[in-house]
Amino acid sequence: MFYASSLIIIDMKNTKPDIKDLFREKLLAALRERDVPDRGRGAWLAKEMEVTPKAVSKWLNGESMPERTKLDKLATVLKKKWNYFYLGMEVGESIVDAINAVHSEDQNKACEPNNQQYQLDRCVNIPQYNIKLSAGNGYTPTEHESCKMQAFPKDWLNTLSGRTDSLVITQAHGDSMQPRIYDNDYLIIDTSQREIQSGKIYAIRVNDELRVKRLIMKVNGNLMVISDNPYKKEFPDEELSPPEQRGMNIIGRIVWVGGAV
Repeated sequence: MFYASSLIIIDMKNTKPDIKDLFREKLLAALRERDVPDRGRGAWLAKEMEVTPKAVSKWLNGESMPERTKLDKLATVLKKKWNYFYLGMEVGESIVDAINAVHSEDQNKACEPNNQQYQLDRCVNIPQYNIKLSAGNGYTPTEHESCKMQAFPKDWLNTLSGRTDSLVITQAHGDSMQPRIYDNDYLIIDTSQREIQSGKIYAIRVNDELRVKRLIMKVNGNLMVISDNPYKKEFPDEELSPPEQRGMNIIGRIVWVGGAV
């Protein structure tokens, strides 16, 4: 199946919202719009979803979320678009919204399930966006990019991240991160990892440019934005002061890199 995972880029200085709280907000809003009365809504939703009232109570209280496989059904029950409950970093915006600040029905249709896709019990489908992150001087997307799903073994993905529902795939563009990342390499990004671990590689947005860089936090609070390529004349490192860092947003940490040999 195709699934689209919502992704919004959040300012690294802002407080990170709890994904369960964001889900709860969307669930309560959908119940109100569906004209489900507050009294008895838990029992009604439990019956419709074929789950226990206790499970629904935890959803409504922001204590837990449904499994990913139940999100489509929940959207159908509440008469929402199939991807309504797919949350990334903030409610209601997709990766294309975050990057291009626009949205279209064609984008949703490009990611919708169809009968040609499959899902194996031991696999997890990860959304792959046709968006390239610059391993160079910056890449500015100018049009909508489609997405599709790629199936990976669940056990293998668990070795990369404890949050497989937060993973997305993109590609690198450019040579600044060689020899670690080459042009057109595929990148798996864990969008739940937005706190900087000094020395790790991140997908970032600086103004309107998308980049993949190694980030190192200095003792004085300045942030080094590092290109792994040793030819520094062509690929110089950058040092951002705390005020300058406000213009940079963290998309997520790169947890896997792969490409042709």
